[in-house]
Amino acid sequence: MSAARRAVYTALLGGYEALREQPTALRSGIPYICFTDDPELTSSTWHVEQVTPLFPHDPTRSSRELKTGGHPLLADFDETLWIDNRVELTVDASDVLDVWLKDSDLTMMEHSFRERLIDEFTAVADAGIDATDRVWEQLLHYAEQRPDLMDGKPLWTGMIARRNTSTTGRFGRVWQHHIDRYSRRDQLSVQMAAADADSPIRVIRRDNRESEWHRWPPVDEQLRRRPAYHSRWEDALRAPLLTAAKLRERNRRLEQRVFELEDAASAHESRAVEAAEKLEHAKQAIRTAEDRAQALHEDLARTADQLRQEQQRNADLNHDVEDQRQTASALRDQLAAARNELNALRSSRSFVLARRLVHILRR
Repeated sequence: MSAARRAVYTALLGGYEALREQPTALRSGIPYICFTDDPELTSSTWHVEQVTPLFPHDPTRSSRELKTGGHPLLADFDETLWIDNRVELTVDASDVLDVWLKDSDLTMMEHSFRERLIDEFTAVADAGIDATDRVWEQLLHYAEQRPDLMDGKPLWTGMIARRNTSTTGRFGRVWQHHIDRYSRRDQLSVQMAAADADSPIRVIRRDNRESEWHRWPPVDEQLRRRPAYHSRWEDALRAPLLTAAKLRERNRRLEQRVFELEDAASAHESRAVEAAEKLEHAKQAIRTAEDRAQALHEDLARTADQLRQEQQRNADLNHDVEDQRQTASALRDQLAAARNELNALRSSRSFVLARRLVHILRR
């Protein structure tokens, strides 16, 4: 099996900061690609690739589009490692990919200094790095859909190891949809996107500020603060979320009941149609049976008439037979009388003398 084609990539759009060089790229056998809209950007460690931002007036979301979905130039690579511009690799990127993509197609690090995802929402809102109303709207929607995610550890998206598969591709597209719809801070939506896309993420538990693979500049202490009002706001949020959850559950049950009733009504309608068809067939069978009964009745009447005619003919024949018998009896009586008369004649003296005379004459 041939070795997987690999690449490291980042994006730097809008010229908001300088490109961080990657010394490990000089001794690496895989390309390091930086996508940028700055025509004057040069680098000694990155291959600079010019791109047109997806949103010319929104370089942050344009950069996220490259982060979540990659770029057509990356389609020929089997495995990629995204790193934020602030991240500096301390080892060859192949060493990271060997570990991170072992038994996984998508791997990220756990956020080491955020205890819960809801804390990340609060930090973004407190720092003013995105519109507060949009952040709170996103939090409300997520808390209603997946309240379990709110109390879980968030992920750090400064490094993303990914194998090029249909599942990771779908995850990237769903993630970008969340970023376009809600906050541009991609760490707020990555876990919800993974759940929506049914794309499991392998989580590496390390300090995301520095590990055996990278360094990342320290985060401003202000982003780590948990304002006192946050607890009050969170407590106030739980009641409407609980009510909303109950209403959603009731709505789900009502919808389920409606579906069940619709299915039952459909089943009854089907049975009614079947019963109507059977009734029509039964009526047709009755009409056929009645027609057959009428034909049989007519046949029976004809047969009875023929029987009466035959009986009459038999009676006439019997009468004729009786007449013939009587005639035959009379003839037999006449024959007997004739025979008696003949016998009497033959035995008479005259007949005897006549026979002798005939005999003499023949001689």
